[in-house]
Amino acid sequence: MKRINNKTVQYGLIALLFMAIPGNTFAKKKYVILDTTEIQNMEKLKFDIQHYEKNKGFDSFEYIKEDGTRIWQYDSGYGFYVEEEYPPMPKLYYIHREYYLNGNIKTVGFMIRSYFKISIWKYYDEQGNITEKNWDERLGKFDYNKVMLFLNRKGHINIKTGKGREEMTMGFNEDAHCWEVNIWPAESNKYQGVYYMLDKDTGKVKKQEKIWPGH
Repeated sequence: MKRINNKTVQYGLIALLFMAIPGNTFAKKKYVILDTTEIQNMEKLKFDIQHYEKNKGFDSFEYIKEDGTRIWQYDSGYGFYVEEEYPPMPKLYYIHREYYLNGNIKTVGFMIRSYFKISIWKYYDEQGNITEKNWDERLGKFDYNKVMLFLNRKGHINIKTGKGREEMTMGFNEDAHCWEVNIWPAESNKYQGVYYMLDKDTGKVKKQEKIWPGH
C-alpha cells in the first residue's frame, strides 16, 4: 500500500478549507435573481383607490418612495387596477399586482423585463380563495438566473449594481425551445444593441445579431 506522508495530508486539508471559504473562486454561491424572503405578505395589500383617483394624471399615477422604489399605478380598462413595483438597484425583477375595483387583491407575482412572469404567482377570486401557478415549470435547465449570469459575463448588465436592467428585455420561446434576449441600443451602453437566442437547456448561443438604433 502506498504511504501518504504528513505533508500530503496537511496540503489536502488546507485545500478543502480553502474551497469551503465563502466567496472564493472554487465555492461561489449560486446566483439567484429573486429572493422571495425579501417580500412577504403581498396579498394583504389593498389598492388605495381614493389616493389614486386624487393623484392620477390622464390615465396613471407614478411616484418614488424614499428608498428609491418606483410605483406605477393605472386602470387596466378591463375592470381592475394594476400596480407595478420596481425595487431600487440592483434588483433585476419587479412586482406586478392587480386589484379588483373594490381595492382587494386579484393577482400578484414577479416579473423581469418585458412582462416575463417568473416564480410563483397567486390568483385570488372575489371571495379571497387562492390558486397558484409556478411559471418556472415551463423553463429548461438553463433558467433565467443563468441567462442573467450570461449577460453579466458579456458586460450587458451588472448583477451587483443592476446596471443595464432598463435596456434589457427577455422572453422564453416555447416553440423554439430557447430564450430570446434583446439588449436595446442606449446611451448607457454606447448604443451597442444585441439580440441573443440561447438554448433552453445548455445556454448555447444559437443566434446572435446586432440591434441598431431605431430598429
